[in-house]
Amino acid sequence: ANVYTAGFNAQYNGRLSSIIDLKTRDGNSKRLEGKATLTTFGCDLTLHGPLMKEKPADPRTVTFLLNYKGSYIDKVAPVLYPYLDSMGIPYQYGDFYGKVSTKGPDDHMSVFGHHFTDRVSYDDLLTTSWQNNGLGCKLEWGPKGWAFPLIISGTYSDYQANIQEADKRPQDTRYRDLIWHLGSGLLANKTEIKFAIEWSALMTEYSYLNLDKQTVSLTSTNTDFVWYGLVKSTLKNWILEPGINIHWFSSQNYYSFEPRLQVKYNISPTYSLSFATGLYAQDLLSSVSEQDITCLFQGYYSNPEYIQSGYKGKEIGTTIQKSAHGVVGITAFYPNNLKLTAEVFVKDFYRLVNFNRNKVYEDTEQNKAVIEYLKKNFIFENGWSYGLDLLADYQNDDFSFWLGYSLGFSTREDEYSTFTPHFDRRHNINLLINYQPTKKTSIKVRWNLSSGYPFTQNAGLYEEIRLTNGTFLQSMQNGNLSVYYGAYNEGRLPWYHRLDISAYKTLDLSPKVTLELNAGIMNVYNRKNVFYLDRLSGKRLDQLPIMPNAGMVLRF
Repeated sequence: ANVYTAGFNAQYNGRLSSIIDLKTRDGNSKRLEGKATLTTFGCDLTLHGPLMKEKPADPRTVTFLLNYKGSYIDKVAPVLYPYLDSMGIPYQYGDFYGKVSTKGPDDHMSVFGHHFTDRVSYDDLLTTSWQNNGLGCKLEWGPKGWAFPLIISGTYSDYQANIQEADKRPQDTRYRDLIWHLGSGLLANKTEIKFAIEWSALMTEYSYLNLDKQTVSLTSTNTDFVWYGLVKSTLKNWILEPGINIHWFSSQNYYSFEPRLQVKYNISPTYSLSFATGLYAQDLLSSVSEQDITCLFQGYYSNPEYIQSGYKGKEIGTTIQKSAHGVVGITAFYPNNLKLTAEVFVKDFYRLVNFNRNKVYEDTEQNKAVIEYLKKNFIFENGWSYGLDLLADYQNDDFSFWLGYSLGFSTREDEYSTFTPHFDRRHNINLLINYQPTKKTSIKVRWNLSSGYPFTQNAGLYEEIRLTNGTFLQSMQNGNLSVYYGAYNEGRLPWYHRLDISAYKTLDLSPKVTLELNAGIMNVYNRKNVFYLDRLSGKRLDQLPIMPNAGMVLRF
């Protein structure tokens, strides 16, 4: 897994801010291997090995990899943790991943698929779940003498999520995409050149109940074409990686030209400097509700309609979102296995699209004179994100630690106001410690400290009396309890922090079979970290309390 918080290069497209790149291994081509895990929370089983082994006359191999992960903590929690309230721990997950690969002298092909589900259900207070299904295939063909193989891949994914709260305000979203990729590369005078074309089709669906108790359903379908080129050249102490990404958003007949650049300079064997910059474009947008105190759900939509025609006096002819990144970093590799890294980043989101939380009028002919800011479904915004990342990583034979600190700032601005987005987190510290007193035993400690996310506070509660046939007099029923909202996102949730400790002991059952026994305590000092807050009732749900746990892992 590679995480790019900013400044990613041209091989990644369609995203404004950050990228997570995941790659899965092939199964073992020599023998069957597996890992079976049983803990107080759930079970996990991984199997991989050869379906066809390499032969002297035929070097081709075929391998498989299967993984299943499931939970039963919601069933066993009342027995293992009797101090919990009647709601227990109503979390459920069930994940499956499978992959079959074949590899020969000149080619490598794999077919893979997954099915992931998660669910949380707190009786009538809150139910939320998501599901992700996907299929894909990838072929790499490179005859002898080729510097880079020809890569052809196709993937399909289907993501669905929903949330149902006590106020009967359901929200549902669905995100489906199909992506085809064709790419290769050249090697010229020790300079790598990579290029590819991609075609994608995207369908989004989003439905929610607005403040007027009306169901709003939005659907969109887009097709995009992307061509990118990437060059990597080494000149003495310099590593230069310029790139270009040309993205055609066919739904709006809009071309986006996005130059990218990554540079690394090795000052000495100990110190190196890095720099990255680029332009980025995205047509996908996400939405969270002002009514949510904790963000457990995001709705996804693309190619928005009924949007502002301009922003701050300037006409905008497209709804494609735009940003520019800049990252500068320094890394030090010390002889005693200590690595220190510092990075400063800034991201200018100079064109954003968001759902209009200020809408109070319908966009009709009767409201023609009303400004767009008060009647359009979508509005334009801009904003900045900037901050500092520090990392210390140390390892030796029996001790290692990993300490990271992030300082971040995010601001957004629409036509008439400046505000803090819901994902703004000022401080974040992660500490990981691993101590191995012997080769077969280890003790691990993890501690996280994070400042709270912003949210919109309650300014008051009132009885909402609705008109019946245009008059109050024909209705004798009480109104509904409703919220009068304060200034947007000016509140902050409490700080989050949690300490986990675990110990491990490995036993050799045979030359190829080991049994690992582990025990630990999650949330050692029982910090009450908020999970969910209901605005009307004030009911609060916290994350996991102090939880001793144990498990075993059989590897063969």
